[in-house]
Amino acid sequence: MAGASLLLIIAIPAAIFGALILVSSAFRHTSPRAGFVALGWTVLIWLVAGLASAVVAPSASNGVVYLVGTVLTVILAQRAKYVWGLSWLFFILGPFGWFIILWRANNQSDARKAMAALPTQA
Repeated sequence: MAGASLLLIIAIPAAIFGALILVSSAFRHTSPRAGFVALGWTVLIWLVAGLASAVVAPSASNGVVYLVGTVLTVILAQRAKYVWGLSWLFFILGPFGWFIILWRANNQSDARKAMAALPTQA
């Protein structure tokens, strides 16, 4: 029975995020690929941040999760040459903000690749 409840804990949020990605991508006329890549990175960040919080004292674990997640999100977004603007405010939302920032970074990266593939006029 524990396996079934664990499956529901994973499946329900994944279904909600999947529906959010598909609907939002349809409205914005962007590829849903960027959203699912961001979701994968966000899950990986959660895992790394959770492992980091297991190393520190229980009283500091929440802060460590937030700090490690934020640092990893900044590193991944900088790697994708993300233009920040006011996106720093998304860090207020915690893990959901990490997801939004990574989704926007992937969308910007895809747009740059598409623009680079266009032929130039002389």
